[in-house]
Amino acid sequence: MKYYVLCLHCGQPNEINSEYLTFCGQCGKKLPVNFRDWRKKNAGKYLEDYKISVGIPENELPLKNTGKSSGSDGVRHWVDISVTLGIVVGLIILALPSLLLTTDFSTLLKNDLPSTLVADLFWKEYELGEYGFYIESPYEMKKATVPISDQMGQFVQHAESFNATSPLNDFHLSVSIIEYSAQIPGVDLGQIMKSSAEAMRSSPSLKDFKYSETLISTTGIPGLIQKGTYTEGGQSFRFTNAAFNDGLVIWQVFIGFHTGQPNLEKTSIRVRKSIRILYDSAN
Repeated sequence: MKYYVLCLHCGQPNEINSEYLTFCGQCGKKLPVNFRDWRKKNAGKYLEDYKISVGIPENELPLKNTGKSSGSDGVRHWVDISVTLGIVVGLIILALPSLLLTTDFSTLLKNDLPSTLVADLFWKEYELGEYGFYIESPYEMKKATVPISDQMGQFVQHAESFNATSPLNDFHLSVSIIEYSAQIPGVDLGQIMKSSAEAMRSSPSLKDFKYSETLISTTGIPGLIQKGTYTEGGQSFRFTNAAFNDGLVIWQVFIGFHTGQPNLEKTSIRVRKSIRILYDSAN
């Protein structure tokens, strides 16, 4: 069985045929997780272990949209497209942790600036996008660019993203809303969340990445939530990554914050509990 690693930049599958595979054969960009980096966190493991842990089996690769059917059961090949869809979400998430590194938190804590700064700000409920999504935030939500390549774009009907960051850069909130193309029969939310977590775990700058995952729902729409921690640049962070799915639409909410400010945990919980989705894919 052949195994592949998908490039986060162009979506090209790269066969894992050597422990030295590092760059995409199509665009030349560095692949999200190579064997040598992976082995640093998985001592004693071998290339075959890496293939099974990280790689995508050949028979589960997403097909390119050629407009042709590969037989009466060709539609089944689209089921595992969720691996690629997860990378779309993962690309958005992967850009977020570094945004929290622009503040010198050692100076911030030494000066004992009040963590109540967050709680004292004005909260506002935002309606974001075209799919009935509502969320409260003490910081202004601004529209952002969704980094989707042309090849990835064939699977996406509509995508939009919104960000909010605290004045001290110690708290970041991102909302992404994606409607996938009708050419796929369904969305595997579990695989998408797994792929987005792997996108974070494979980042060379993130260390001690740990998370747990549980089922949740909001206003009757099912979802998954990941809660975890990581370190970057010698600093500790917490994150919450929640996603909800109805039909071919996914709403994803990422919250990241520095662990040195106690009230940021409360802010994170309030933001998460405020999520409402008034949408019905059947209508």
